[in-house]
Amino acid sequence: MPKKILRGVLSLIIVAGIMLALWPLGQSVYANWNQRQLKQEWAAKPKTKATPSTPKTPKSKVKVQKSVWPDTRLVIPDADVDVVILDGWNDQTLRRAPAHMTGSANPGQAGNCAIAGHRNVYGSYFYKVDSLMAGAPIELRTPDQTFVYRVISVTAVSETDTSVLQPPTSPDLTPLLTLVTCTIPRTPNRIIVKAMLENSG
Repeated sequence: MPKKILRGVLSLIIVAGIMLALWPLGQSVYANWNQRQLKQEWAAKPKTKATPSTPKTPKSKVKVQKSVWPDTRLVIPDADVDVVILDGWNDQTLRRAPAHMTGSANPGQAGNCAIAGHRNVYGSYFYKVDSLMAGAPIELRTPDQTFVYRVISVTAVSETDTSVLQPPTSPDLTPLLTLVTCTIPRTPNRIIVKAMLENSG
């Protein structure tokens, strides 16, 4: 192979290696820049005023309304997490922040509030969640209220196991919070952190 071509090939390999090495850094910069923007927006949100109660409507006339995901921060002191949560599990959203599963419960609501986040790319916000111990606090903060959950279990399940996202079998049961992330090194499994609502203030 002529030296000129060889030098060209080596140059391409070096450039590709540099780009590959810088790719994780670029992901982190992008995610952290988004979090700064989201936290500024979260802090600027005004508190909502309580609305007066309305008369009860007969069940036959009740219209089921979907709950709107409120501006929410996830704070886990034992895992060095303080991030704004966006609504909707999709690749674009998860590159910016951990994401709430649309249709699952809102903070403090009866049911199961499910949140997914990356563990080794785009901010790696859930990197340490597998080390959480039973009883560790997890907070969901809205501009109006803070909901404190306590970890009850940390397990690994198959990525096809959706039972962990289901709400409690009875509406009277204590609200749950479920965090979902990948295993390291990457496997077909997912790390699942389950927490139970302790109080709100």
